[in-house]
Amino acid sequence: MVSLHRQEVTTGDGSADVRTVLAPSPDESRASRKLFAEYMARVRVVLAFLRRVDTGTAERFARTAEELSSYFLLRRQGGDISFDLWRELFARESAALVGRQTRLIAGNEDAFALLRARKPAWQVDFDLSIVRNGDEFRLDARSPLGSARSTLKLDLTPDELEHFVLAYCGPRPVVRRGGVPKALEPLAEFGGKLFEGLFRESVRDLLQQTRAQALGAGNGLRIRMRLPEAPELQTIPWELLYDGTDFLCLSPHHSLVRHLDRMATQAATIRSHPLHVLVTVSSPRNLPSLDTEAEIETIKVALGPLIELGLVKLSFTRDATLLTLQRTLRRANESGQPVQMWHFMGHGHIDPQDGLAMLDFESKDGRSAPVSGFHLGTLFRNHPHLRLVVLNACETGAMDQLDTMSSLGGALVERGVPTAVTMQFPITDDAAVTFTEEFYASLVDGLTIDAAVTEARRAIFFVPNHCEWATPAVFARHPDAEVLLRPEHGDPDTVKI
Repeated sequence: MVSLHRQEVTTGDGSADVRTVLAPSPDESRASRKLFAEYMARVRVVLAFLRRVDTGTAERFARTAEELSSYFLLRRQGGDISFDLWRELFARESAALVGRQTRLIAGNEDAFALLRARKPAWQVDFDLSIVRNGDEFRLDARSPLGSARSTLKLDLTPDELEHFVLAYCGPRPVVRRGGVPKALEPLAEFGGKLFEGLFRESVRDLLQQTRAQALGAGNGLRIRMRLPEAPELQTIPWELLYDGTDFLCLSPHHSLVRHLDRMATQAATIRSHPLHVLVTVSSPRNLPSLDTEAEIETIKVALGPLIELGLVKLSFTRDATLLTLQRTLRRANESGQPVQMWHFMGHGHIDPQDGLAMLDFESKDGRSAPVSGFHLGTLFRNHPHLRLVVLNACETGAMDQLDTMSSLGGALVERGVPTAVTMQFPITDDAAVTFTEEFYASLVDGLTIDAAVTEARRAIFFVPNHCEWATPAVFARHPDAEVLLRPEHGDPDTVKI
């Protein structure tokens, strides 16, 4: 600890002032500034963690840090008191502020939970492959416990499916609280038919055995839907599967991924820190405005700790034109910090002429410039480091019955993106923000991508919002779910506060 010197202060007329000034020497001043910089770096880390759970505590910690920062100047002045008394007051007051910070941290240990060593996330895969066999669909199931075969039998006509999607899949008025919500009854009935038609005979037995073993070992169950020769079944909202007790996609122990087998070859992704997250915010002036500021803030708060620890780099494109995205991706590669995760927030729609899902980028004049999955897939072909695309926009997961690549998620995954998180139906602003907040919070907590989507679904459902939780859809070509964001506990520098 640097020492302090007593320094007499002389007034302008040459007489001695009664004040006492304690000032550091030049060497002590340099040491003090260095110590202050190190202190503030740790303050920023602590604040990033605290903001994830309690903004009020974070504000109190910040005020204490502001008070304490004055002590690093090592300069105090006041009445005619002794140097020893000044030094004692200095030590007591600064220690009291440090003690207050320590109590704030100790009282909010859950804010730092992600620094603890945790069991690696792992899920047991239950693969369901459906192919056309004459006038029916053959269903092949595989899991670590074996295989089973059956036929798909859905007690639903095409008209019933279309009516259900139009009536219940998308934004609806919030229903009353309390009791069993009537809004869930049609979804449970529809999801029950999906479950009974999909999990039949030996396939259902294999599911039950695999699920029991996975959950008994503390693991989750990932259902991977493979529809290589039955693209017309991709339009079915399988996320509504209901086993008579629970919607599988609302259970923290289950997830569902639309796995695409027809994949483009691509160089292996290279894992490196920091993980570069790029966000494009599109707000065309001719389309309804969205609460993108709230969504941006949720990303910043969720990623804050990892940004301060140097594990994540968060950046934004300067505008929402496709040309800017192209340049940003290229320049990130050239800088040695390639983009590994791209998030789009804005509008999406289905083109009425060709039935393709489109993202509403911006033109140079700020109006909507629709971009298809074909265009985006062509752009991303040159960026093998990209591991995840999040399209938080309406109908980005919707597709034509006979063309998987008509959806943005399907087009991107089939052209090489390992995983795409999309919205298969229209989604409200509030639900989109809620999804982003919990999805990123779950990724930071160490969950796999598909498990983080499940947590985000649950967050929407608990708002309460009884229908939009089924809107997110996960498309994947990677055989294993990825854990994108987690401090490396083996490196002590990454967890230093």
